Amino acid sequence: MPRQSKEKAEATRLSILDAAELVFDAKGVSGATLEGIAAAAGLTRGAIYWHFDDKQSLLKALLKRRIAPLIEQFKDGLRASSQPDVAALVLQTDSVLRQLLSDPASLRVCRIMLLKCEYLSDAHPVKHEQERLFIAITSALESYFKRLKLRQGKEWPDVSPAIAAKSYQCY
Repeated sequence: MPRQSKEKAEATRLSILDAAELVFDAKGVSGATLEGIAAAAGLTRGAIYWHFDDKQSLLKALLKRRIAPLIEQFKDGLRASSQPDVAALVLQTDSVLRQLLSDPASLRVCRIMLLKCEYLSDAHPVKHEQERLFIAITSALESYFKRLKLRQGKEWPDVSPAIAAKSYQCY
């Protein structure tokens, strides 16, 4: 049997990810099975194993596909601001959140990660990927607040940029 073309292999991988999003959203991560994902994609379980090691690698791929680009966009927007101010930060946040809310697939992955992903011992690679993305946002915000503090000088409140970054994330 001839090898699949790269394009066909990528199309198969994307259809698996699309199906995984729907199945994880409907059943939760622990309730989803690779057989169920394969059936939803119209493929065999073997096709899933060709592209992914397990459910955790599927979840990590979903994060990288849908959420990581939004985080990169946010970080790029913060870095691009030559004159940091609170209004620019709010506009950048609003832009990324509006993009998230306008994309049902990205919103679905957020819902899966926040509400339907149980952190059992075998799911730690996914938790680590989420933490890596969270740290990337925290670092970008802290850098932004450091620049803002330098710009504002004495007008800056008595709070460290690190605390400001974490507080903004909580907000």
